[in-house]
Amino acid sequence: MSKHEPYYSAKAFIGFDVHKRSIFACALIQETGELREKSFSGNGYEEVSSWIKSFADSASAVYEAGPFGFSLARFLNSQGIRCVVTHSNTLWASNPRRNKTDKEDARELARILSVGYVKPIYIPTEGEEARRSLCKERMHQVQAKGDIQRRILSFLDRHGMGESVDFSKWCEPYVDWLDSISFVSQEDTVLLSSLLSMREEIIRSLKGIDSQIEVIVSTNEDMQLLGRVYGIGNVTAFTIAAEAINLHRFKSSKAYASYF
Repeated sequence: MSKHEPYYSAKAFIGFDVHKRSIFACALIQETGELREKSFSGNGYEEVSSWIKSFADSASAVYEAGPFGFSLARFLNSQGIRCVVTHSNTLWASNPRRNKTDKEDARELARILSVGYVKPIYIPTEGEEARRSLCKERMHQVQAKGDIQRRILSFLDRHGMGESVDFSKWCEPYVDWLDSISFVSQEDTVLLSSLLSMREEIIRSLKGIDSQIEVIVSTNEDMQLLGRVYGIGNVTAFTIAAEAINLHRFKSSKAYASYF
């Protein structure tokens, strides 16, 4: 692992092991080498900040990227405590044979932060993170729509009706035909109706998301510039910008391409 610039100005280096219901913290005091450790509730950000300020007027902290986002890092930075987030494989790369416990993870993060072996990743703003979450939710709903349509087609195949009409699948006449189907078995009629209702609900939700995306794109200069490229519409422009989080953080097109 290449060595990155240490944070020499800090008087304490803190490693966090972050979970849904708990945060384990280990502070390495630079002057004495003393370790201070404490466990907090998963949303106890105020307590974490007060604890750090009780023994250090300048501190650097780190935790690994994971499913619990960047809210802890944003909060500590807003409190004057420098907190970075590093890649999720940092601990394994620094010491693949170590014991895997909350305490050992936090200690190892504090140690490698103190010697400068932490490579921070970009911490998105709340707005950037929300934009990316909306992008992912739209993707999940598109996938869910496709899944339901496949279930409907499979259902029709089981009843020998897969190629019963000449309409293109999922055009308006085709959907009207599906709505008109009734079966001898009431259960089959209820099942098809339920699947069609779920599909319509997802379509309504997607239309609402796309309407909001149109509003967001109309007020975002980067997305508007992307939209000037032939073939890039509002949804694609929004997706490119949202997945990149912040296009301006890339120093070159090569750096942008390597991100994906």
